[in-house]
Amino acid sequence: MRYIVYSTEDNISSSIAKHLRFIGKFDKSGEILGYERFYSEELDTHMLQLDKSLLYAEELDNLKAEVLIILSRHSSANSIKSFPVRTTGNWSNEAKLGGMPKELSTAAPLYMLSILKAMSILNKEDEIDVTYEATHHGPLLKTPMLFAEIENNTYNEERAKIVAQSVIEGVKNAENMKNTKVAIGIGSTHYPKKFTQLALSGRFAFGHMLPKYYVENIDMLEKAVNCSQPKAEIAAIDWKSLNATQRAMVIEKLEELGIGYERV
Repeated sequence: MRYIVYSTEDNISSSIAKHLRFIGKFDKSGEILGYERFYSEELDTHMLQLDKSLLYAEELDNLKAEVLIILSRHSSANSIKSFPVRTTGNWSNEAKLGGMPKELSTAAPLYMLSILKAMSILNKEDEIDVTYEATHHGPLLKTPMLFAEIENNTYNEERAKIVAQSVIEGVKNAENMKNTKVAIGIGSTHYPKKFTQLALSGRFAFGHMLPKYYVENIDMLEKAVNCSQPKAEIAAIDWKSLNATQRAMVIEKLEELGIGYERV
């Protein structure tokens, strides 16, 4: 069973959920884990209303869901207007915003791609980027999961409605992504434009993305490949974003793991 999750502590999360409940025809269906639950027969999907921070919601694994789609605000240091899609985890020994040091959640690359594509179609504003984000922060979950977000300075009710509709279309069409090659991304920035473009062109469905500023943590590459449902079968390396030493280090590790790669 699929679950869409939002939090009343996050006004943007709640706004997206409000539109989603209306468009997707979600009705109240009791409680689970002590939280209010809704159900859409049309989508065969549940929605769960949390009253706590989404960053620390590890109890969501107890739902035994097929996938968790978490609705959230996104805070950008540079106020980049965007509709971001990502999964969670921490590449380094720090875990400042939930999760655990050097641990990754299970990514849901086909759902991530399906929602990203829907956002790209529904977004009509050139100043707003539809983008993957590099893997970061919590919660740490074993259930395949993703965040679908609106950046703070991007938010208004119409844009919240776009994310809601994108989630609905993403749920409906995720099965159509099953023939797309699943990849991890290595290199690039927090907003990996090249990986986003490759995904929207149909070349890859990305799970975890290791940005260039964490690339020395190559011991995490095995987890990046395995913490994905489906499992990643290839690595895409943003070649120009890394220096020669970094490239050699990454390739050596991938060869050790028996993972093929493409320079992109």
